[in-house]
Amino acid sequence: MKQHIAHINNTANLPYTIAEEQRKRGHEVTVFNLTPSYKYWSGNVLAPWARCLVNWDDFDVVFAHSCGVMPKFFETVVGQSNVLYWHHGSDVRGKQCKLPLKPHLVSNLDLVKCCEGSAYVPYALDLDYWKSKQKGEGLLNLDRISNVKWDEMRDYIDGYERVTQSKIKDNEGRSISAYSTTAAQSMALNKPIQLKGVDWSLYPEQPDFEQPRKFAEKYHDVRKVVDFLESFCRTKGMEVFTRRFF
Repeated sequence: MKQHIAHINNTANLPYTIAEEQRKRGHEVTVFNLTPSYKYWSGNVLAPWARCLVNWDDFDVVFAHSCGVMPKFFETVVGQSNVLYWHHGSDVRGKQCKLPLKPHLVSNLDLVKCCEGSAYVPYALDLDYWKSKQKGEGLLNLDRISNVKWDEMRDYIDGYERVTQSKIKDNEGRSISAYSTTAAQSMALNKPIQLKGVDWSLYPEQPDFEQPRKFAEKYHDVRKVVDFLESFCRTKGMEVFTRRFF
């Protein structure tokens, strides 16, 4: 069934990636970004002054991404029964979410404890885009990546032979028992990877750290994520999380 879907805030280009797959399936999808932050992304920039002009009731489902970062901006969607609040990390990690909103989706398993009753949906990747073109040289420390634009990230990571990541930390300096978005991207590129500090007991399995592409195919494929979202959104009222990604 064709749906009219909205995504608010293009966090880490995830909403755009999901929107592209949803469009392929015949849905009408609008991405409202807060800033035109990604060259790879094209869509609607929703300026703060224009947020009250959107009638959210026109959409079957509204995904509000990282809404804890700018709660004032998201006041217009509070209380809407068609809204799913999707947290990606810094908006809730290390703090108590000040938005008493349900239902919640979270993109990393360590965030489940931050949002009671939330459902885990992994970070989605277009695996046709995230394919390695070269073996690369040297070791890339993902902790030290800075000032690399999203549309340059694939080739930047692919230029290295191996990658490593130490324990990642939240905005308050506390260690996080999860792996980062760039780690998922590196695994999709099949780069041998070392991940420190990840609590693998939260996950159904560990990747083959020398050949991690299969792990990305199993858990980060945008097609599987959208399959899950479609089944999830068919749950009556989207109030009870009866489905799990794994």
